[in-house]
Amino acid sequence: MTTRIAAIVFWATLAAGQTGAPTDKPQPDPGQMPPPMMRLLGDYAGWWKALSDEAKDSFVDGYTTAMRNAEFTTHKECMDEAKSVQPGPEFNTKMQESLQLCALSEAFDYKAGKALRLSLDRFYRNPLNARIPADLAMEYVRDELKGGKTAAQLLDELNEWRKISE
Repeated sequence: MTTRIAAIVFWATLAAGQTGAPTDKPQPDPGQMPPPMMRLLGDYAGWWKALSDEAKDSFVDGYTTAMRNAEFTTHKECMDEAKSVQPGPEFNTKMQESLQLCALSEAFDYKAGKALRLSLDRFYRNPLNARIPADLAMEYVRDELKGGKTAAQLLDELNEWRKISE
């Protein structure tokens, strides 16, 4: 119920903002949905294609910076855990926790830079990928560029995301 009320208020506010006095600024094509709305409605390919190259580069830069920070933090925790492991009854449990953190830190490894943006451009050209969220698309192209997964593994993962995103 609360979601419905919020949606009604949102759409009413959006409609009210469109009835204002005309301005000298060029108005967007009424048939063209703004990129944030495309993303909100799940048209990730439309959102991505509507961004300028500069905006795409900024998105990729921000995303990879956040992932590097997450990688650094989890790797540091992994190393701290490994150093604190002492022989005794909890050795195996503590060592396993440390190894899990190390493995997790690898999931945040996004070092491909500009190649990520170009790969995302190619990824979203495929209409079957239109509804796949940007974070999953980034993961796919990262794995594709790193070569850590086979083509069959990547395709299986992609097909699963396509099913979920329908």
